Amino acid sequence: MVKKFNPLEESALVNLIKLTRKLFLALDLKSLNQIILEQVAPLSSADATILSLYQDNQAQSIGSSGIEEEGARKILNELIKEVGMGVKPLKLKSPSGTNLQKEKIGFVLFFPLKSEKKYFGQLFLLKKITSGDFNQRDIKMAKVIASQLAASLLRLKEKEEVSNQLKKLETLYKVSNSLQSTLEIKKLINRIMSTTASTLQAEACSVLLVDEQAQELEFFVAKGEKEEALSKFRLPLGQGIAGWVVENKEPVLIEDAYKDKRFYQKVDTGTGFRTKSMIAVPLLIKDKAVGVIEVLNKKNYQSFDQEDLKLLQAIASQASTALDNAKLYEKISQAYLDTMAVIAAAIDAKDPYTQGHSERVTKYSLFLAQWSGYPSEQVTMLQYGGTLHDVGKIGIADNILRKPGKLNDDEYQIMKNHTVIGASMVGKVTFLQEGVPLVRGHHERYDGRGYPDGIKGEEIPLGARIIAVADTFDALTSDRPYRPALPLDKALSEITNVAGSQLDPELAPIFVKRFKKDAESLYLYQQKVGKVSS
Repeated sequence: MVKKFNPLEESALVNLIKLTRKLFLALDLKSLNQIILEQVAPLSSADATILSLYQDNQAQSIGSSGIEEEGARKILNELIKEVGMGVKPLKLKSPSGTNLQKEKIGFVLFFPLKSEKKYFGQLFLLKKITSGDFNQRDIKMAKVIASQLAASLLRLKEKEEVSNQLKKLETLYKVSNSLQSTLEIKKLINRIMSTTASTLQAEACSVLLVDEQAQELEFFVAKGEKEEALSKFRLPLGQGIAGWVVENKEPVLIEDAYKDKRFYQKVDTGTGFRTKSMIAVPLLIKDKAVGVIEVLNKKNYQSFDQEDLKLLQAIASQASTALDNAKLYEKISQAYLDTMAVIAAAIDAKDPYTQGHSERVTKYSLFLAQWSGYPSEQVTMLQYGGTLHDVGKIGIADNILRKPGKLNDDEYQIMKNHTVIGASMVGKVTFLQEGVPLVRGHHERYDGRGYPDGIKGEEIPLGARIIAVADTFDALTSDRPYRPALPLDKALSEITNVAGSQLDPELAPIFVKRFKKDAESLYLYQQKVGKVSS
């Protein structure tokens, strides 16, 4: 006997196939949710749907249709208490005295969304009391939909996991590149933490370094809404979770910081930040803990997991190596600077009028660099250039260098040659190559009437223009054979007068404007003129 053709059944089957295809093609959870909310209810004869997914072992509603959001949230809470993480489909009759009754829901179909290894969430289909019960056809249709939905969720979860792994690999790559691009510790750690916070979706993160002399952990870098307040905190060594990590040289992953006895609550109290979950990993150099990397509060109500911990450990390992290299570089750089300072002092000692000149010019140059926004990556070379700007005077005869009166034209021509001699000397040192234009060009004038090359304006390297301002100011405030030192106000006034002719018209006014307001620069000047003890 041939079964009778049922147009309604065929139409439902076609719609189910269309729905299955849409679920399969969904690119993300948002689009999947939209499909469920718009099309599942009509196919299953339901009046409303609620879709919930499990995150951190908690069911969270990600959408509902046919019912207001607040009502859906209350109903979901009641249904979760009823079914928990059940693994079998159920049909429920709404209990009296519940929000289900208030929303006039008569029956509920529950379907677990799961694969063999994972439990994703639940699909609830609801029928109003006035619509009657679900029939067998509705239940079969809903069961197929739930099965297809679970398969789509598994696919999206796997895609998300692969995407997360790629992001973590990309993070490690970015961190590795950052480590190779700079040896400035502060800049280095800032780059690392910005990348880390983004990848691990953390609300805040920080790096604390051990101050052995003070026996404290200082917040070296802090990222997040309270970073300014955090940067002022120092943590007694051995206290708090960070202190424990340093002491034990072991990482920790904590779901609730306030339930952990090691947690140092004074930091939260002092900053107004509320720490919830966290990972802390030690920074180890040759098996010695020199600091801690912390990431705090995963966004979107999630918790950090073991994969996050592994990533942070990998980052900490690279960061530790970079810190070690950067500290070594700092020591080497300081050794270079100390050697240069000795050379500069020897040169200054040849001229009784220029004692301490190179040191002051260097410091004034660094002040002006800071005030004018000079590129931070070029500051070290500016420091080298300022220290050695007069190194060429070592090639000038003492009878000219120490002459008690004003130089004649021939002597002045010889004196001018110190810039060329200095540039030649500096150029023979490989790591000082970038400093050559600063040493050679610090006596060039903005109007082109300087020496040795007569270049003008922005043809003169910016660092040389900065040193020129500092050099001019220190010369004005120093005794010379042909005139006494000018008082501060007159010296600054003279700097203003020669802006645009001798000196850079933008840098000179910045120097004049900021000098008196800057305590350090003013203190350096007062030391020089003997108003404070050195």
